[in-house]
Amino acid sequence: MAVRKSTANFDEVLAKLTKMPELSNGALSEAAHVIAHEGCTALNTHRVGIWTIFEDAKFLKSLAYFDSETGEHSVQDNFDLLTRKQYADLLRSERLIVINDIRESNALSDVVDGYGPKICSLLDAPIRTGGKLSGVVCIEQDRCEDYPQRRIWTREEQNFASSLADLMALALMGTERRYLMKQSETLMNNLPGMVYQCLNDPPDFSFIFVSDGCLALTGYTRDELLGNSTFKFFDMVHPDDVATLAKQNAETLSVGLPLETTFRVVMKDGSIKWIWERSHIVEYTPDGRPYMLEGFYADITSQRRLEAAEAESRSKSNFLARMSHEIRTPMNAIIGMAELALREDMSDAAREHTLAIKHAGANLLTIINDILDLSKVERGQIEVISEEYLFSSLVNDLIEIIRMRMFESRLRLIINIDSHMPNKLVGDVVKIRQVLTNLLSNAVKYTDKGHVIFSVDWEKTAPDEAMLVISVSDTGRGIKEQDLNKLFGEFVQLDLDKNKGIEGTGLGLSIARHFVHAMGGEIDVASTYGQGSTFTVRIPQKVVSFDRLACVEHPPEKRVLTFERREMCAESISRTMDNLGVDSRLVTQASAFLEELRTGEYAFAFVAAGLYPKVEEGFTSLGGSTQLVLIEEFGEAVAYRDYTVLRTPVYAVPVANILNGSFSASNDPSGLAFSVKFTAPSARVLVVDDINTNLKVAEGLMSPYRMRVDVCESGFEAIEAVKDEDYDLIFMDHMMPEMDGIETMLRIRAMEEARDVPIVALTANAVSGMKEMFKEKGFDDYLSKPIDMVRLNSILAKWLPREKQKSEIKSAPAAVREKEITFTIEGLNVPKGVARAGGSVKLYLETLAVFRKDGQGKMAELSASLKDDNLALYTTNVHALKSALAYVGAEGLAKAAASLESAGREGDKGFIETHNTTFLPALARLLDNIAACPEIAGDDEPETLLDKERLREILDPLRTALDEFDTETINRLSDHLQGFTRAQESGDSVGAILEQILTGGYDEAIEKIDDLLPILK
Repeated sequence: MAVRKSTANFDEVLAKLTKMPELSNGALSEAAHVIAHEGCTALNTHRVGIWTIFEDAKFLKSLAYFDSETGEHSVQDNFDLLTRKQYADLLRSERLIVINDIRESNALSDVVDGYGPKICSLLDAPIRTGGKLSGVVCIEQDRCEDYPQRRIWTREEQNFASSLADLMALALMGTERRYLMKQSETLMNNLPGMVYQCLNDPPDFSFIFVSDGCLALTGYTRDELLGNSTFKFFDMVHPDDVATLAKQNAETLSVGLPLETTFRVVMKDGSIKWIWERSHIVEYTPDGRPYMLEGFYADITSQRRLEAAEAESRSKSNFLARMSHEIRTPMNAIIGMAELALREDMSDAAREHTLAIKHAGANLLTIINDILDLSKVERGQIEVISEEYLFSSLVNDLIEIIRMRMFESRLRLIINIDSHMPNKLVGDVVKIRQVLTNLLSNAVKYTDKGHVIFSVDWEKTAPDEAMLVISVSDTGRGIKEQDLNKLFGEFVQLDLDKNKGIEGTGLGLSIARHFVHAMGGEIDVASTYGQGSTFTVRIPQKVVSFDRLACVEHPPEKRVLTFERREMCAESISRTMDNLGVDSRLVTQASAFLEELRTGEYAFAFVAAGLYPKVEEGFTSLGGSTQLVLIEEFGEAVAYRDYTVLRTPVYAVPVANILNGSFSASNDPSGLAFSVKFTAPSARVLVVDDINTNLKVAEGLMSPYRMRVDVCESGFEAIEAVKDEDYDLIFMDHMMPEMDGIETMLRIRAMEEARDVPIVALTANAVSGMKEMFKEKGFDDYLSKPIDMVRLNSILAKWLPREKQKSEIKSAPAAVREKEITFTIEGLNVPKGVARAGGSVKLYLETLAVFRKDGQGKMAELSASLKDDNLALYTTNVHALKSALAYVGAEGLAKAAASLESAGREGDKGFIETHNTTFLPALARLLDNIAACPEIAGDDEPETLLDKERLREILDPLRTALDEFDTETINRLSDHLQGFTRAQESGDSVGAILEQILTGGYDEAIEKIDDLLPILK
């Protein structure tokens, strides 16, 4: 048997062939010649030929042929498989063909003549691509001195031949892939990204194809990426992403899975882009290693920036949600109590202070709402909610809001409204009110003297549609021409030097523009610097009825004489009368007024209140049937209350009401008391809130409606109340311990007797998306805290049964005059607490009494929840305490409660356990200090009979806990001991024990317990 004389290490040869570029770049002929030459040399054989099958397997076509004796490369003639049946059959088996002596008759005798007399052995390896036979690598051995008879092909040689066939298969597939890519190259070059092929050359990859998108994506041209043999894939990956991306590649390549990832590339100019990549292995080497990858890069830089912006927006929204709740909760007390206080009979100084509180609270609420609205705008969550409304009510609300802001200025508000415009409209009245409030507020804010004119006109655009045309003009500072295009930007305040000291966030006009556009309208501005500005808003609205905004009955009988010297006011009154179709005469002198009055032709005389003394005697002496109407400036005290008093600004609605005899006005000179739109004495309402302060505010705000208002402090109480009573409407607090508002609402909804009762969510978390969330959960509506009277009136009008709403309004009786602050309580900022109670000392004292009871209950609940390891319940309870502490003026304890609440939200039980031991005793001391104040309302609670057995059950374990310094048990039992401070026989002793415990005198407390226990036996 002959022995082969090998000339090379097969593994080294294969490694060399694997890296040759001809395998993948489409150079099929060159690859075949290299494989034939290297294979022939390595096997130390005579010839190696590489053939492919074509024409339905009728022929083998020669790709390359290398003869080691001549050292020449050639291409042979086609090999006819039809005449070589034995060989063709063997080739179709796709197995390795090993023939050790081709001249023997039993070894492919039908090809002997074709090969010639010298060949003694064959080793043919089939080439397979795509699961089918594609060709063959033919290795030929002639008879020679080494092999006089035949050559025996070793297993190693056979494996090497198969590897050569696999390499040739790679070359064939690479050529086919290059052809297909060439066919689709136009498409790939037009893709908004980069298509690529690269070779796996650990630890890097080399590009062998890139589409034209490479330039825009990386900054490198195709030639730079392909032609530079030293340029590798990781050369353009951001250094911070190389390690992660290399690990991802290694993990996916090792198991043959596709790779989908994102990373950054550093472009040729040094800029950075974010890339999304999708790639997969398309070819493997003969030994099974990933050889070629194809993939796609897409530029996602803008998307990543958007995601970052959205993440920032979400973070900001979460922050705003938290801040909204934290700020709005105490504001509920501030604004609500101020509203209630203004209904009381109080001194002028007290009223002034209360007005200041309400005004400051309203300003703060405006800023909060601006920020929350901006968050909603930025997230594209502006929702237009259309509902039927009366335009006259909208105007009235706007006037009440804006004239308070003009109270301390020297400005005059002029209203010009077309009385013919329809009054019943359908639109988003909340957004319209906000837009117009912003425009009017800005006009007042940036106008030092002169006037502000609010004008309303309209155009009929369809049988049931109208275009509102509303303008706000002022004689203010005006806007520079170059600043007009910046006016509606966010956080923009123009001409800072001139407008220094003017408060505002710079968000109002931006939000107003977004709201107007969302409603399908337009907003624009015209301004002359130093002279004033005019903002005009056009908003389309549906029309329910074309009944006029204001109409005078029998106008020929209502002739009016007006005595007014102020030019703008006089013009506005004359314009209003003409618009109403009323004949009127304007005079500016007292003599002219009396002369016209003597004619007896006037049914009404409108006289400026400041001018009336000049004509009072003459008017009285003339007598007659002329009805006198005094025009009073806002904030002006008019002594002549026997006459009809019309407060400025004068406009069509109140004038028409006066002329029709249906006008009524409050005698309150401040003009600030809210007038409810109806009463509902037969209606029954339930308010559910775990904070008693909020219940007290809600009761007070609803009292003018004369409804029966029941209150509950928990969801469980609410469910029982609903079982016993039929309610027309339920207000449900969102955040409550044990059972929150959502769960309570769902349980009530499941009750047959309450399935249809409207339930309105009460929440201090008034941010974007909350309304949708509440409605999705099953609430009918929601009302944000602090409660706005206009919004409350709207809610009540919408959900209370129509048949229970009465239009007749009766003034509430005046309350007694307030006390002055004559007391102090250790641990409380009493003046601040009184201010938060709307300036009412009486209400503050009542609230302290309520707070004392709440505080005792919350102490027990805090201890119990901590003992049960229920951090969620602990957090809810301490949150409620925090709000109540801040409300009554316990600033230090409120901050401590806030820290404990924060720790509860973060799950930091260690912090809570450490600080709760000082917080509860401090709270108990505060409650004792409140109880010791003789002024506290409700302190006439009757003493209770002593339950000696129950007291012993508390004192025995309490003594043990004190002896062992078991603070948790001490706190828990001390809470239970509070109930015995008012009991006969033991009140003083129990109080003394608690005092020692709260001050840390455990030994002294033990002594007092030892003194008391014998008495209880």
